Amino acid sequence: MFVVSIALGCTSPPSCCSPFHFLCARTCQISIPTYDLSFRLNNLTDRMSTPFLVHPQEIDAYWLQRRIGRAYGDAIDAPRAQQLAEEVLATLASATDSRAVENELVLALGFEQFELIKELLRNRLKIVWCTRLSRTQVWLEGGVHEC
Repeated sequence: MFVVSIALGCTSPPSCCSPFHFLCARTCQISIPTYDLSFRLNNLTDRMSTPFLVHPQEIDAYWLQRRIGRAYGDAIDAPRAQQLAEEVLATLASATDSRAVENELVLALGFEQFELIKELLRNRLKIVWCTRLSRTQVWLEGGVHEC
């Protein structure tokens, strides 16, 4: 705690002249609790620097497909990555609980891709909504033509 002196006020508790406490001519001392903001900022910085958190601006209409391609490397071709990305997006967008989603992702991607699955689960809503938003923007700009 630290104490702040204010010229407009009194040294008595605020009830002394309530509701016109601010009109007293004496100096008022107020105790203000301090919080350890450095801990909170460091904690936030640590969480943001983890490799499993994705910034929303990184996610576009094809982010999931690229991310799956990067995880599998040369073991997957573009059409299969696209198909897998659609399956994964549908799984992430489902209203089921996190455990069921994790199980479905393990079945779709394989246990070898556990790091990818962890990243997808931690950013589940971000991935779903940013991908949908990006796809809508592409569609509105005329980038996608469907019958």
